Amino acid sequence: MVDDGWELGKIHYALQHPDLLHRVWNDQPWLHTLLNAALCRWFGEGPWIPRLFTVLSVGAMWAAVAWMGRSHLGFAGLAFGALLWAGSYWTLPMSVSAVLEPPALAWAVVSAGLLARANGPPGWGRAVISGAVMAAALHIKFTAAVVAPGLALLVLRLYGWRKSLQLLGPWLLGWGAAFAALAWISPSFRWEWLLGSHWAARAGAMTDPTFERYPVPLLGTSHPVMLASGVFGLWTVMRLGWPPVGMFAVGAWLGAFVFKAVAYPWWPYYEHHFAVPLTVLGALAAAQAARVLRDWWTEPPQPAGSASPGMGLGRLRSFGVGWSILVLSSLGALWVGFGAAVPYTLWGSRGLPESRLDPVLLRHLQEAPQKGRWCYAAPHHYPELAHCRMLPPPELLIVPRKRFWSGQITWSQITEYLDAYEVEWLILEENVELVEPVFVSWLTNRYEMVTRRGVSQLWRRLQPGPGNRGGALPPAT
Repeated sequence: MVDDGWELGKIHYALQHPDLLHRVWNDQPWLHTLLNAALCRWFGEGPWIPRLFTVLSVGAMWAAVAWMGRSHLGFAGLAFGALLWAGSYWTLPMSVSAVLEPPALAWAVVSAGLLARANGPPGWGRAVISGAVMAAALHIKFTAAVVAPGLALLVLRLYGWRKSLQLLGPWLLGWGAAFAALAWISPSFRWEWLLGSHWAARAGAMTDPTFERYPVPLLGTSHPVMLASGVFGLWTVMRLGWPPVGMFAVGAWLGAFVFKAVAYPWWPYYEHHFAVPLTVLGALAAAQAARVLRDWWTEPPQPAGSASPGMGLGRLRSFGVGWSILVLSSLGALWVGFGAAVPYTLWGSRGLPESRLDPVLLRHLQEAPQKGRWCYAAPHHYPELAHCRMLPPPELLIVPRKRFWSGQITWSQITEYLDAYEVEWLILEENVELVEPVFVSWLTNRYEMVTRRGVSQLWRRLQPGPGNRGGALPPAT
């Protein structure tokens, strides 16, 4: 996943060049980078730190869901929810990566869980903490806001309008104070990057003939297990009288639909926004179905000759048992058919990070760590660069398509940065940089190709400069 490389690159930059972070073009908030860089300083540098942070964040999310649904989910619901989570195309791989969506949504769910109490509304202090946690989630990624409708419906269902409004003031106080403080400590907080680049990229993507658009699922996901979970879960929520955890899931699902309505271009991993509420709904449906079947199985037999129950009650009980069998058998069959292979495939694709490094690129780059400070490359080559303690110039660490679409970078500007920093090594892609006439014309006069690895080519500067070691950096943009 491309975003995984960018997030690891930003963390590595915060460790090696913290004084240059303000020059890094970043269309996401900085909290995830700063927090994981601090963890790396305390526990040791490596990609396992941000990935473990994601795993722990998802664990905290499920703890919050268990707390919100403590009277309806139970062990059966949580176990089935974990299976649904593990069987999704995107949720499990993203839950062990360094991308921003899982921890952002996870801590937004924790913010909602802090407001759920069984014996009356929480105090002001707890509301302030909940608001602060939501601010932190937004400072990981703004799309954590999709959980906000779920939080609102949860509080309204638990406490009613009047008590919910009493909580709003302290919650907003905690949210505002934390949001402002985190913005203050961020290396940069530029709205033209954080929001402007996304909105401006919409028009650029629509007019780009080379952009291969991904199909947008009508219901936010095309995963059969998740869709069935949503259908069965909605029916269960209505039958149970709209329990608080069900209201939360419905609200978060509505928030995901609002995001889907405005998100363009659509990327497949956006399905993660729908996975959170749909998994909760599926867990609720499975828990209720298991409870109905357990009660039916353990119900003592009626004595011979005793009066049979009324026709209405008998039909209702038969319907409940049949519906429960349908829910569990359908979700189980769909999970076996479409979800069971996901954990196995993910496990088979994992290996030690060192085993996935390109040995040829490593050999050439390791020959020059003292000669050149910078190396320009695509994010999937950042593990090789990190291994050699080399990085792209700060302005070129993150160069996604949206940056071109929004007019915030051009290929001419990229060549200017490469010249200004006197970058010695370039790892170029045949279908990216090497199809741009402006870049190729600049490249052939300054660099020579050293080796080729698949669609990647390693180029070295013909007259290596000092790599800007100790020299004046170009003006910050």
